[in-house]
Amino acid sequence: MSSEPEHIEYAPDAQNIVIMGGGIAGCLTALQLGRRKDEQGRLLYHITILEKEPVLFTAASLMAYRLHNGGEYAKSTQTALDCLHYAIIHKLLMPSEMYIKQDHMNFAVAQGSQESGELTFEKFKRHYQILHGEYKKYFDMVQQSMGWTAEETADRLLGHPKDFYKVLDRNELKTFRQDYPTAHGVIKTQEHGINTPLYLASVEHELKLMPNVDIMVNCEVLPDAVSGSYQNFHIKYKYTGGPITQKETGKTIYANSIHSIEADQVIQAAGYGAFEITSMAEGETVNVYQRGIMLVDMSNVPHKPQVFSLIDKHGFMVSYLNDKYALIYIPEAAYLGGGKELKAGDSAISEEWDNHPLDNDPHYQNWSQRYFEMIQKAIPGLENAIPVKLLIAPAINPSRKLEERQHIPVKERSDCYGYHEIILTKATYAAGEAAQISEIVDLRRREPEIPHSPPSLEEIIRNHKKYSLDDIKPRIIEAAHSLEALKLPSDMYVQPNTSEMGRELGNDIVEDPDRHVRPQAPLYTKRIGRGKNSGIPEH
Repeated sequence: MSSEPEHIEYAPDAQNIVIMGGGIAGCLTALQLGRRKDEQGRLLYHITILEKEPVLFTAASLMAYRLHNGGEYAKSTQTALDCLHYAIIHKLLMPSEMYIKQDHMNFAVAQGSQESGELTFEKFKRHYQILHGEYKKYFDMVQQSMGWTAEETADRLLGHPKDFYKVLDRNELKTFRQDYPTAHGVIKTQEHGINTPLYLASVEHELKLMPNVDIMVNCEVLPDAVSGSYQNFHIKYKYTGGPITQKETGKTIYANSIHSIEADQVIQAAGYGAFEITSMAEGETVNVYQRGIMLVDMSNVPHKPQVFSLIDKHGFMVSYLNDKYALIYIPEAAYLGGGKELKAGDSAISEEWDNHPLDNDPHYQNWSQRYFEMIQKAIPGLENAIPVKLLIAPAINPSRKLEERQHIPVKERSDCYGYHEIILTKATYAAGEAAQISEIVDLRRREPEIPHSPPSLEEIIRNHKKYSLDDIKPRIIEAAHSLEALKLPSDMYVQPNTSEMGRELGNDIVEDPDRHVRPQAPLYTKRIGRGKNSGIPEH
């Protein structure tokens, strides 16, 4: 939890912000809002993060991920461009130590897709021409506005435009087909992975150092618990952790006790749980899926595939975490048991899903075996690969037709002023959506009764210094609670070729046995008052 020294000073128009959900979207938003000050250096926000789990970054935030540059979304140009824009913002906003520059990914259009016309290679090339033109536009804009060299800009973004993609020529394609005979055509592009525990732990560490941020774990927001509007919100939540005693009052808080908190603005960032909490999205539905991705030990695989096969019935992706481990994704098997349609007020994930330990569930053990058998049939040379674990997490998609591959950009609920909702469908979007929501919150603080739209991605990129998170330093030892939560191998995220800082953190993950010990956050129900400089929340 953050500690608040007595000398902390808030601006006269400072506000209380409650963020429901301590995942990647909620925490990046808290980080950006928490740094904002007025011209006299006074803090503009006190922020409370309500997280129902014992630690931050659970559920989908635990999944290892990479930045999506738009290549695999050939059937939805808008989704592809959204991915590219948000990937650019993500790279600008987060320190370079967070990223793993992967070898080039080969995007292969399958012969079956070519013959059926579902996705022809000619269409895919036009798709990449659009992406390349868009990337070059933003590359030139950032280079000019920042005064960087081309090399500096390439490092801070997604590489140089000339290296953005390459179409394999006839001889290269002939060699590629020796391993993947069903490939009709291939485009090679650069990928950026993210060292997830390093990324999440450093964000959490920075939040704990901020005097105006309270992290409240084991605090579950109740369904339909948000009431009020116009900078006068009330949120009810249930404390589900063990007994804790408040230092200031000496009062003991017990499990399953109900509490409330007041806020000037509310941000709903509960991921797949968003529709269970709020009823403000009347008539809107999404689909939640149980997504499975196989973690595989590739140590004994001499020729490591680096390919994403598009469409066709044997589509798959191989994404490397390091020289040893890879994540392998097959769309046919990734969404287990179909999707569940949700609307506001619905329970996002069934009790059966919530309460079953996956490690001991025969149903998911069977899925794991079948999944890996599909992988071995689809990808040549995996006879010596060893399946480690089927990682399962919720995934949100607005369409029942997964092959449409469409995702929702950031939205603001306009039917209740001061209430904002992030439906984060891809981790690539996280930093950009946090920047957009932060700007809306800032505008609402100054002009509470005027509806505001999110700033454009171009505006964010042009003014990215305002949102910069570059001073995050991965100096935390308490780095791998996500590894423990998923029961993953301790060397999963140790990168042999990353910076010295990253290697040190990797060693700390393995060597520090007490890295998971965290203090409970005390509860409070008061807030800073508008027009007050000294209104620090009393616990």
